[in-house]
Amino acid sequence: MLPFGNLYKLQHLDLWHNFLEANIPSFLGNLSQLQHLPLSCYYFEGNIPSQLGNLTKLEQLYLGGYLGGGIKIEDGGQWLSNLLSLTHFSLVSISNLDRSYSWLKMIAKLPELSELSLVGCSLSDHFILLSKPSKLNFSTSLSVLDLSQNTFTSPMVFQWVSNITSNLFELDLSANHLEGFTSSDFGTVKNSLRHLDLSSNNFKAKDLKSFTNICTLHSLYLSSNKFTEDLPSILSNLSRGCVRHSLQKLDLSSNHITGTLSDISVFSSLKTLFLQTNRLSGRIPEGVKLPSTLEDLSISENFFKGGIPKSFGNACALHSFDMSGNNLNVELPTIISHLSGCARYSLQELYLHMNKIIGTLPDFSTFTSLKVLYLSENKLNGEIHKDIQFPHQLEELDVHSNSLKGVLSDYHFTNMSKLHVLDLSDNSLALTFTQNWVPPFRLFTIKLRSCNLGPAFPKWLQTQNKYFYIDISKAAISDIVPKWFWAKLPLQQGSKIANPLLPPRASLCNSLSLLPNSPEFVFTFMAVSMLGAVATTTNPSYTAAELAKQLDVSNAKLVVTLSTHVHKLNNQQAQHHFFKVATVDDPPENCWAFPEGDESEVSEVEISVEDTVALPFSSGTTRLAKGVILTHKSLVTSVAQQIEGENPHMYLKEEDVADPEV
Repeated sequence: MLPFGNLYKLQHLDLWHNFLEANIPSFLGNLSQLQHLPLSCYYFEGNIPSQLGNLTKLEQLYLGGYLGGGIKIEDGGQWLSNLLSLTHFSLVSISNLDRSYSWLKMIAKLPELSELSLVGCSLSDHFILLSKPSKLNFSTSLSVLDLSQNTFTSPMVFQWVSNITSNLFELDLSANHLEGFTSSDFGTVKNSLRHLDLSSNNFKAKDLKSFTNICTLHSLYLSSNKFTEDLPSILSNLSRGCVRHSLQKLDLSSNHITGTLSDISVFSSLKTLFLQTNRLSGRIPEGVKLPSTLEDLSISENFFKGGIPKSFGNACALHSFDMSGNNLNVELPTIISHLSGCARYSLQELYLHMNKIIGTLPDFSTFTSLKVLYLSENKLNGEIHKDIQFPHQLEELDVHSNSLKGVLSDYHFTNMSKLHVLDLSDNSLALTFTQNWVPPFRLFTIKLRSCNLGPAFPKWLQTQNKYFYIDISKAAISDIVPKWFWAKLPLQQGSKIANPLLPPRASLCNSLSLLPNSPEFVFTFMAVSMLGAVATTTNPSYTAAELAKQLDVSNAKLVVTLSTHVHKLNNQQAQHHFFKVATVDDPPENCWAFPEGDESEVSEVEISVEDTVALPFSSGTTRLAKGVILTHKSLVTSVAQQIEGENPHMYLKEEDVADPEV
């Protein structure tokens, strides 16, 4: 261990998610000025030292030992009573919390505590029964309580929470084993609760009546439960109380819900509705109304057929609409016409890929805010009209694997300066541009397989200097490949590990590593950093829902993982996320094999010390996981601090050190 005890002025010490072995050092208690102490490391074990109670100025404390023997709280956690300034406290995978509740009594007395996480600590119904005789009353400052990844089964946990808290804002009970009806009496909690996460439990639709009268509830997460009823009855039960006026986000994804979409306008404040990966089917009735506040609607990966009601076009706040992975089988111009009410001004993302939609491409220019348009893997056919245009704000256009015909000219791409993903592959399209045309865009992804680009080599590609993926195979080119193309190509490459996978600049791509501690983890991280791209890491034990959140935030374009984890990513690929998956072992279908390479083939990329190199995320033990931007400078400095003697790569100055004499 490093001699932290000498740094008596230290206020922030972060050892989160390292592979430190042995016990938590007791000399940390000598750092009397500490205010922030994240100590969640993989191999920490043994008892939490009571000397931590000397840190009376501590505001944030995160303790956990994910692997190995785990860490324990002994002596009833008496040392906790001294931490009167503590506002954020997290315990992850503490092995003996279920045996006694004395430690919880100590925590309940902390006057400033606002966020408490007890994640993966094997807390059960037995613990609730054990602690019931005592009167636990947390301070009114406690607003966030995370009890996820425990083993609660009985809904009496709700009553217990309402008895010990009075001003709770957020409650996370995801990934337990909860089931059954609970009393609708939540005490004073129902006057304050905003966010309730019950995903990955065993609830059924009839249990929803328990939550209908929480009049302050904004977000309700119920994905991956045991709902098998039809959607109209589920929404009817949920809308019987005042929650229909307050609810802003409802997640019912990854259940077994049947029926079709019914009128949801009764939820007058709803902004987000997730119904993807259920068993919804049939045609959506023409009279279905959406709330005027709705911004994000996902009903992908179901069995809907027919088209989209005209009423959807009246959703004037709709930003994202995902109906991919269904059986829609009407003409695309009809669908676009039905969305052409006021929604055409607000819609930014439209996902209709993997359906059976027919017809050709209509004019999209009236959708003035549209940024993402996915129409791939349908049955689109017919000739593209010479006068249609796409929105000027469009960033991603994907129509691959259809039967479209006709000619696309520079007119179709007028003023599309923001386009960076273009996939027209596996159609019967010809791209015919004027000889000296300079595209307004700079593409990151160019997929034009089976399009007619010839017979001359497409000169407009000379203007593209940011792409990291190009496919112009089967493009009817009968020409000598120009020297400028070969000269430009190395600029798009890194090492062989990274060549097929990543773009050459951090602004273009993030790579997510879903790997255990392994050589491939190191190779991936180094390859990404050499390219000037950004690596974000995650825990292999994460659930699909947890991965989805990190993919959303990090905007990762590549995931490097083991084949055993690929199933967690399938739904995300079918929905909003545009990324590729590479596995370090035998790749499953639609995955890339982890390539081997030679470092000598890496092209030099100009990288600033202030460029972002990594985006690690917190463990999510207090509310949602948060990303932390790390630059090349910060990583090198961190390593340099651990090297004895003079170090030319040290970015510290004398004024950066708390005590220059130390």
